[in-house]
Order: sequence, then structure tokens, then C-alpha cells
Amino acid sequence: MTSPSGTENKDYIPTLDGLRALAIAMVIASHAFPDSEQPIWANGNLGVLIFFALSGYLITTHLVRQFDATGRISLHDFYLRRSFRILPSVFVYLTTLLVLATFGLVPFGWNSYRAAVFFYASYVDHSWTIGHFWSLAVEEHFYLLWPLLLVVFGVRTGWRTAIAFVFVVASLRFAVDHYHLFNSLFRDPDHGNFHSDLVFDTLLWGCILAFVLRRPRTRPVNAIFSTIIAVAAATVMIAPPSWKLNQTLLIAHLLPAVFVGAIAVAPHAPIGRFLELGAVRFVGRLSYSLYIWQELFLQNPGPRLKLIYAFPAIIVCTLLSYRFVERPAIKFGRRFMENRMRTMPIVDSVPTQK
Repeated sequence: MTSPSGTENKDYIPTLDGLRALAIAMVIASHAFPDSEQPIWANGNLGVLIFFALSGYLITTHLVRQFDATGRISLHDFYLRRSFRILPSVFVYLTTLLVLATFGLVPFGWNSYRAAVFFYASYVDHSWTIGHFWSLAVEEHFYLLWPLLLVVFGVRTGWRTAIAFVFVVASLRFAVDHYHLFNSLFRDPDHGNFHSDLVFDTLLWGCILAFVLRRPRTRPVNAIFSTIIAVAAATVMIAPPSWKLNQTLLIAHLLPAVFVGAIAVAPHAPIGRFLELGAVRFVGRLSYSLYIWQELFLQNPGPRLKLIYAFPAIIVCTLLSYRFVERPAIKFGRRFMENRMRTMPIVDSVPTQK
């Protein structure tokens, strides 16, 4: 079976495409509705946290499977694969912004361009047109660090490494929230909630999930039990602010991974059947392009396009990007990697501790 990224993946779970659709729907809904009128399910930050948990789970699953097959992790191949997956759509979007800025249609300059290209937008001031690049920055920082941690500390015990760093991140976040010294060092008023070092644990819980689900006994979970866990986690995550778990708490960053895990272990549960509907999965496959382009039409702090015009514009840009940028880049990257593996099978592989 082929994954959405175009690579062979025997552990690919179609339900997770539907979960991507759910996450991107929450992001778009939160941007489409003014804050005073937002429905309870229009929680864009929660949608992003679900993406984070998914990323940690899927990336770790791939890396561990590679280690099981070869005894090594190829960092070079990993970063090449991520580049073909992420960068082409980013460059097309940013080039579009530069063209629009030339005609005075959007505010976008070279400072914002550099912040987006080098993925540090979550730490500096930038144009609203790349406001969503904070999450891309978090994921890119994670992609740089997590495979290296597995190489240094060992793949077999990677779950221990993930747990250790979960508590490091959670402790830092607690200190930033409660002690002025740490707050002044690690947070600034405009970007503090989006710093990678303060949200990494959401991805790390996804990594831990990947190790948990590798055990055969964790897979055959009763669908009813799985549904109860998923519904309970979702209820707490979208609860009204008056009784919602504080996002600084350790458990608040754990819940997205619990939600992902409950769905992954029982894809034939009622919620899984909905997420595997063809239309829902199709939206999930478009989720990356949707995420890239929705900002331009929904997040303008000034006069906005009416939704009746904004949504068609998002759909057109998304379909064009997916058809002519994202998919061709992934296919080219897959062919490039296959050719490279035939000619240089182990040159760039990095031995890891067991």
C-alpha cells in the first residue's frame, strides 16, 4: 500500500488521512470565524497539536522500521525525503507572496521571507501572510533533532529518550509560566506560545505512541474501548475554557497523542469508519496544501475576503498546488531516492546504538 507521501509503507493507516482532514478543518474553521463567533470545535491550535502528534508517530514509525530492516538510520535519506515533501510547496507559496507584494497587494518583505525559508518565524516578527509558519518551524526543528537523538541514544530505547525530553520540555514550560527569570529568557510577549522548545512534547508523545503500538499486544484493541478513549480525549481537548485543561499542563500535550492512538489501534471503530470515507480521506491528502494556502485568504488582520470568495480561492490554490507542485515533487523525490539506493545503498547510513 502507498502512503500519501508516495512511499511504500506497510504500516500506512488510511484512517490517519481522515484525521488530517479533521485537524485541517479545525484550523480553517478557527481562521474563518471571528473570535467572538467561533464555535467550540473551531480550535486551530488543537488542530495543529493533532498534526504534531501525528508527525511524531509517523516519523518515528518510519525511522524504527528502517532500523529494523537495515540496523541503521540514514539521516541523509531522511532529510532528503523531508525536503522533497515540505519545501517545494513552501517556495511556491513564498514566491507568490513576493509577486503579490511587488504589486502592493500583501505586506511581505525579505525579513519575513528569510524567517519562513529558514524556519524561524516563530521567534521573530513577520508578516501575517506567514503566521502559520510557526508550526512548520516547530516541525522542521523537530525533524532536525529527533533522528539525531535516536542515533545518539539508541533506537531500541528511543521511548526512554522521548519520555526524558517530554519532562524536560514540560518542566521548562512550567518554569516559564511561573518564574520571571525563565519567562524573560525563553518567552517574549509576541511569540512565546509558539516557541519550539515549549511545544516539542506534543510531538514527543507521538513518538512514544509509535513505540507503544509496535508491540503486537497493543494492536487488537476493542473498538468500543477505543471509541470511549477517543471521545473522552476529544471532549477534554475541545471543552469550554471555563473547565478546559490548561495548555501548559503535561497532560494537555499528551491528549492529542492519546486521541491519535485510540484511532490508530481500532480503525474500524465508528469514528474510524467516518474518517475512512473517501471524501474525508481526500481532504486529508490535501491537508498540507490546504494549510499552506488558507492563511493568505483567511488571516488578513485588515479587510478580509468574504467567505463565499475566500473558500473557492483556497480550494483552487490548494488543488493546483497539490496537483502540480506537491505530488510531482514527492514522486520525483521517490524516484531520486530509489535511484540513489541502487547506486549508493549504505554510504550515508549512520550506525546507531541498539
